[in-house]
Amino acid sequence: MRADWTACAEQVQRADPDRFLSAMTARPDQRGPLMVLYAFNLEVARAPWATKEPLIAEMRLQWWRDAIAEVFDGREARRHDVVTPLAEVIHSHKLPRELFDVMIEARSWDIYPEKHQSAAALDDYVQATQGNLLCLTCLALNRPIPDAQRQALEDFGYGAGVATLFKAVPAYKAVGHAALFDETDAGIAALAKRALAASTKARTALRPLAKTAAPALRAGWQSGAVLRQAIKNPDRVRCGELEPSPAAKKLSLLWKSAIGGF
Repeated sequence: MRADWTACAEQVQRADPDRFLSAMTARPDQRGPLMVLYAFNLEVARAPWATKEPLIAEMRLQWWRDAIAEVFDGREARRHDVVTPLAEVIHSHKLPRELFDVMIEARSWDIYPEKHQSAAALDDYVQATQGNLLCLTCLALNRPIPDAQRQALEDFGYGAGVATLFKAVPAYKAVGHAALFDETDAGIAALAKRALAASTKARTALRPLAKTAAPALRAGWQSGAVLRQAIKNPDRVRCGELEPSPAAKKLSLLWKSAIGGF
């Protein structure tokens, strides 16, 4: 990459250390696009949380809609630690605009305290945010994605996204938001089972893609363990007790990296 992605990497290391670690298992020439896309995700994900004023939060998301529009419309990208390298990643890897637009739009839900209206609405939110991020990072490393793997990629992203959302439940509660549609034991267990089944089935279909996109897929390296914990003890989701020890996380990641897995 010609643009400097150092600021993006520093931002990801501070605010999303797990994805930072997974990105560091990639080859040096692959790390830049991953760090830039993860930094973009952080920017739009925290926009609704940066203020208690819904109008200001909407304006923050609109800023990103406009920035993405400028990039895809061929206008000069605005100078910004994330937008500048993101424009290069988008053009170099021919990333689709739709995934960016959907990610930004989905974050509007985080501005308001109302919970998802249905289990299907929650599934759509997970896919629009976490699932689309995984698709973008895989596209940046392996363009194009064969049709045979696209559905599997969405399923794996869904499983990893639910695991990420489970770990964020306490943060949502702290600001008076309901992260899940159904936070009963039965509801949490059912969601975890559905997500685990989807991601487990997807792994087999994604093995050919892993030859080039494993570092992107590896961002979900903890999802299986997290989902199994949620099934076994749903209360750990509500209490924020899903996080493994740092040593266990790193050992697991190193093993998967060593064998080329995810």
